[in-house]
Amino acid sequence: MLKFINNIKIRTKLFIFVASILALMIAISVVFLYSAYLNVQNDFQLIEQTTRSNYDINIKNQVDNVITLLDGVYKKYESGELTFAESQALGADLVRNLRYNDDGYFWIDTTEGINVVLLGSSIEGTNRYDFHDARGTPVLKQFIDIALEFGSGYQDYWFPKANQTEPLMKRGYVKLFKPFNWVVGTGNYIDDINQKIEDKRQDIDTAFHNQIWSISLLFLIVAFCTIFLVYLLSKSITKPLLKTADLANLISNGVLDQDIDHEIIIRKDEVGQLATSIEKMKNSIKELVARLTEKAKTLELEKELFSTTLKSIGDGVISTDQDGRIVLLNTVSEELTGWTQEEAAGKPFEDVFRIVNEYTREKCANPVAKALHLKEIVLLENHTVLITKTGNNIPVEDSASPIIDKIGNIIGSVLVFRDVTEKKEKQKKIEYLSYHDQLTGLYNRHFFEEELNRIDVEKSLPLTIAMADVNGLKLTNDAFGHEAGDLLLQSIAKVLKSECRADDIVSRIGGDEFVLLLPRTNYNQAELIVKRIYKAISNRKDNNIVMSVSIGWETKIQSQENVKEVLSKAEDHMYSTKILESQSMRNQTIKVITQTLHNTNPREKLHSEKVSELSRKIGEAMNLDNEALKELEIAGLMHDIGKIAIDSSILNKPGKLTESEFMEIKKHPEIGYHILKSADAYTKLSEYVLAHHERWDGHGYPRGLSGQEIPLVSRIIAVADAYEAMTSHRLYKNAFSHEQAMEELKRCSGIQFDPKIVVAFEKVYSLINQDK
Repeated sequence: MLKFINNIKIRTKLFIFVASILALMIAISVVFLYSAYLNVQNDFQLIEQTTRSNYDINIKNQVDNVITLLDGVYKKYESGELTFAESQALGADLVRNLRYNDDGYFWIDTTEGINVVLLGSSIEGTNRYDFHDARGTPVLKQFIDIALEFGSGYQDYWFPKANQTEPLMKRGYVKLFKPFNWVVGTGNYIDDINQKIEDKRQDIDTAFHNQIWSISLLFLIVAFCTIFLVYLLSKSITKPLLKTADLANLISNGVLDQDIDHEIIIRKDEVGQLATSIEKMKNSIKELVARLTEKAKTLELEKELFSTTLKSIGDGVISTDQDGRIVLLNTVSEELTGWTQEEAAGKPFEDVFRIVNEYTREKCANPVAKALHLKEIVLLENHTVLITKTGNNIPVEDSASPIIDKIGNIIGSVLVFRDVTEKKEKQKKIEYLSYHDQLTGLYNRHFFEEELNRIDVEKSLPLTIAMADVNGLKLTNDAFGHEAGDLLLQSIAKVLKSECRADDIVSRIGGDEFVLLLPRTNYNQAELIVKRIYKAISNRKDNNIVMSVSIGWETKIQSQENVKEVLSKAEDHMYSTKILESQSMRNQTIKVITQTLHNTNPREKLHSEKVSELSRKIGEAMNLDNEALKELEIAGLMHDIGKIAIDSSILNKPGKLTESEFMEIKKHPEIGYHILKSADAYTKLSEYVLAHHERWDGHGYPRGLSGQEIPLVSRIIAVADAYEAMTSHRLYKNAFSHEQAMEELKRCSGIQFDPKIVVAFEKVYSLINQDK
């Protein structure tokens, strides 16, 4: 390949160069792959540790929440509101109904092993101290020992999942609640965690192997390109060098009319430089006269160009002579100062450019005089205002520079300045937004955190911190939309701001969380402020939105107290209060939602009442007990509560719904489910509402349940709902007769409806006909 290179030394150096490049590539690849391998191992270990740690933290936090709940109940015993037995019973009832992550629950046993809470099962009240897991481990005894010895801790144990026989590992966490001598615990299967970790390992291995293939391919490509480039490089040097040498001989013999190849001149290497130098030698004498002639023209053009540039740029430019007298104002500087070029020429700089401090109104130093004296660039002082010829004030920024000739003499100065009115306004707006919540106008978390550090001083004591949490924000969003939720937050913010004092700091630090900083306020004074807030909220009515907020507070009295701990205690107090208040608020909101739906849509009210009545009659025909009949009556009345979130134009549309409109209507069971489930009193009812559009054959919505999977109450409501809809007059259809509706129910029996309920409804239908 390199035979045309006769010089053995050059050829050897090229071979050594290629070999060095290849060796370097191999070394870099090996180091990179080894480093990537170590990173892969470290990444996997970190992922595994983080995944397992997050699981442990989650179940610990859940149990800690239960302990906080029990502390609140125990305080009722300490305050005399409850007896000891009543407080234990209340605590057990609350924990028994708690759930997390869909299927997470809690158990409680006494330190002697007697079960207090276990999903309300028959095990409650029995002693299971010697209870063993699937591998024979006395797991309850170990949990109790951990709680008694350490106060809390983790334990692994084995149980099969539902409908399975193979035991799987579960990991639990327990904590001792000393006032009741209870051991509170929870646990979950961790097989999904192990699977996630294994999947991540496979992903990392696959990525690592792909890196190996990519680096190998890259190495081959670079090696080939290196060899090929060396080949081209060596070939491209010899011939041009010989041509250049021949031309140099001609020039040395006085032949100046021979041109050098253009391709050689434009080269960027040493050969091109040599050819260019030879070409310059040939043209130097001819170019000398041309340059002298052109120089005079260029100077004149540059002078004109400089003047035009100064007048056209966006900043104001003022140039002076060495004595500080005006020589030139560009167009922008004329507009800003109010002086024209003719008026300003020859005047002292400070007569035209009058500047003062924005706040003190004191005269600012002359930047041009300072630049001429210091022989360096001088920036304008902050908060500088230019007083124009007409007396207007314009905030400006500028810099002055001396103009120095080639031998170091100062021949003048130039000042560049600009109007920063818009910039300052934007800065003020940005500063406001950086410290304020855009929705409520209150201070935001960023400001609160800075203010908490600033206010944590001796003169602020006693310092009370109050945490406030809006109850039912998600319920309001689900039922009335996010605009209503925003209105709720704004209303709460107005109350908090109006009921606090001028020196108090009110901030919104989260979606539904507010915090009040009350300097020089003791605990009792803070309580009066909180009572004012509660009273103002109870008196305020914003459309049909129920306003409720839970507030907890704590006071820092001594300077050595940690303000962060005071904040944490206030938050704990708030959550304890929220547990007692939020359910009542949710129940009230659900009633308001129902009233709002019926008031805005009387046809829905009439429909719900008829469905409720028919559902009860079907239940009576099926000989259901009084409790079930009551559930049927209430469920029938509230089965369409989710329509509160559906646009009224869709609900009242006279014609056939489009596909997108029908999909919107189909959301109402799920919306109703989320609304009702938010209140404990309606939890069971929410399941009936969710399933009232399921079909017997499994083709209903939203979950596609079939047969006995659908709750009985939901199946009964489905028949009553369909009958009432068919026999009622609608804008888009005429009402069916009782006979036609009954025939349609029979036709869909076993397909859409439960056959037994259709048969039961025939009895109700007969009674309806008799009444008629």
